[in-house]
Amino acid sequence: MPMSQALRKCPQAVVLPGRMDRYADVSSTIMAILGRRTPLLEQMSVDEAYLDLTHWLPEGVTPEQVAREIQAEVLEKTGLSCSVGVASGKAIAKMASDLKKPGGLVVVPPGEEAAFLAPLSIGQLRGVGETTERKLRELGIETVGKLADFPVKVLEQFFGVAGRDLYALAHGIDDSPVVPERQAKSLGREITFAADIGDRRALERTLLELSDEVAER
Repeated sequence: MPMSQALRKCPQAVVLPGRMDRYADVSSTIMAILGRRTPLLEQMSVDEAYLDLTHWLPEGVTPEQVAREIQAEVLEKTGLSCSVGVASGKAIAKMASDLKKPGGLVVVPPGEEAAFLAPLSIGQLRGVGETTERKLRELGIETVGKLADFPVKVLEQFFGVAGRDLYALAHGIDDSPVVPERQAKSLGREITFAADIGDRRALERTLLELSDEVAER
């Protein structure tokens, strides 16, 4: 929740400032650890990345072994735990990584994607936001398995092309590649005020400062 709302609910809360420089340093350390396993590394945020190990596994080594090595090295060098999902596709690997936090490791063997997804709540499926989840539940679809059994033509009527994509993912089909470098489509900068501000001049001054930071980047 916004800090202003949190402080209204809990005025005695102790608020510590963020340390973005420190986070960036640790992130660089972690990404270097990941990058030594494969050049096919797609960093999604300061603390999340996809690795394609398809052609970069040492002989006799399994993806699960690599995942455990990564977890151990990250813990040793940063003191942080990390959760890992191993699967044939990015979306399923992401969902797997979310299941056993913190420090979890979930492996979805090839061919078992649909069975892994079937019992999950529909809201856990990658790409299903609040609005889509509400519409799916109105159709009686509460699990990914039920989505997989639903007629794709009906899904397309309600969701267009996205309905076909959801149907494919519910069956474990995800062929989106790991892209090592992505061109940024936008730049942004935001802050959350500690308290609500209605002073127009103060807001304009803050807006100018944020605009300067974006322009500098």
